[in-house]
Amino acid sequence: MLARNSRFAFRTIAPAALSVVLVSLAGCATQSERGVRASVDQHVYVSYPWEPKTVSLIDTRTDEVIWTFEVPVGEKLVIKFENHRRRLSGQTMTWGSGDPDEGKIKLVNEMPVPSYQVRKLSWTIRPVPEFASSEGDDGSGG
Repeated sequence: MLARNSRFAFRTIAPAALSVVLVSLAGCATQSERGVRASVDQHVYVSYPWEPKTVSLIDTRTDEVIWTFEVPVGEKLVIKFENHRRRLSGQTMTWGSGDPDEGKIKLVNEMPVPSYQVRKLSWTIRPVPEFASSEGDDGSGG
């Protein structure tokens, strides 16, 4: 009788448990500001009116800023580092920005960067408040 009940429990609980696991794994592929909770070397920054961000990539050997991006208010910046496919030192950084509500941001820009041992991503907050510019706003005030 115990074997019959355990088979019933397995048939009932297994699909529910599998659903929970699949939903959790689906969340790993997001471009959330909290991160993907996996070792994919991806970084996400969103600018808000009271937290407009400027992101910089620094070569720690020389403290040289090798790349900077001022994330526009209301937009999301996604950066991903990948190993070169060829036998080159360093890695490739790809990035893109856009509306955080539009889904996945396409990483359309790329550049070679030093390896993770000698680079650092740093971000700062620009003076606040900073508001998103509306399309067609030429700053003329009229």
